[in-house]
Amino acid sequence: MDKIRISFIVAANNDMILGENLLRSSAFLSGKYQFIFQRGYHNVPKAYNDAWDKAEADLLVFLHQDVFLPDEWVENLIHSIKILDKESWGVLGVAGVTLAGDVQEYFGHIRQNEWEWEGNLGRLPARVDTLDELLLIAKRELSLRFDEKIPMAHFYGADLCLQASSCGFLCFAIEAYCHHNTIGSANSNSFRLAEDYMRKKWKDRLPFATTCVIVKKGLLKHKIHQMLIDFLRRRSDFRP
Repeated sequence: MDKIRISFIVAANNDMILGENLLRSSAFLSGKYQFIFQRGYHNVPKAYNDAWDKAEADLLVFLHQDVFLPDEWVENLIHSIKILDKESWGVLGVAGVTLAGDVQEYFGHIRQNEWEWEGNLGRLPARVDTLDELLLIAKRELSLRFDEKIPMAHFYGADLCLQASSCGFLCFAIEAYCHHNTIGSANSNSFRLAEDYMRKKWKDRLPFATTCVIVKKGLLKHKIHQMLIDFLRRRSDFRP
């Protein structure tokens, strides 16, 4: 199984979080695999792209610094890749989603903080539309790259999956259980800026699902309507 060479790529900016999670993983402690820690970056996609070109292995694993990989993680990854041997896959991950009508259907198996998260566990590996950024796997030989223009550190996993599907490659959520000890939020202003960027970039693919939101058409009209309501409320409350 160890014939598959793997490079792990991490955008690191907090040594405490890194030490409490990824650096405790046996994949790191074994010394068998290349780990590239990209430091000093304010742009995660750029950190990943710069590492993509200097990675030594054929298989690239991009993951957050707050991820812990259990002892059997590499074995599970390789097992999933063997199952998908005849598939033309571009990106793999541990948490993904498809859009079933107006509803997100989740696939994967992770522990999110203290919450055990299972999505269609018996159907893994499963083809998905997009994958969560907490952990992504790609082949170094592919011409895909992360979009460095996406505002802040959001949606770059979904964007990579949409790129892959546009090039004729498939994306799969696999059974490679890991822990994600995160404090992230999908309600920040930076998240909404990134969502707006994705809506414009992939307007021909709307609607599409991510693990956090469904990106839909027509948000601009909603924003204008809400701005008008807020204006009228402020005007009605004004007393000269």
